[in-house]
Amino acid sequence: MNRFLYVLIPLLIFALSCSQKKEINPPIPDATFIDFYTDYMIIQDENKFFELDSLSSQKRFDSLYQHYGVTKQQVEATRTEYNKDLAKWQTTYEKIMVRIDSIEALKQPKSPFN
Repeated sequence: MNRFLYVLIPLLIFALSCSQKKEINPPIPDATFIDFYTDYMIIQDENKFFELDSLSSQKRFDSLYQHYGVTKQQVEATRTEYNKDLAKWQTTYEKIMVRIDSIEALKQPKSPFN
């Protein structure tokens, strides 16, 4: 009987610890995700436009993650959450596109004739 308990108790503890849902990387707050993803899309396009090698591209992305204090896993967890609610994802994407457009507008030279 004693041996049985020595085997049963560790198995129960192991089973209970494995069955608990653990969220290691909480999703990123909406405002932070919008800012991050806007910059991510811009960097992605710039990398293609300037034909940067993969190492240079990765350094730029790593700097972006560091700047926002997020991990790739957190970004993926957040994207997974948005994919569960497509209306929210669409609204978020529209906000990202508005932000990109406003950044692009700031980069455009002003015409002296306007």
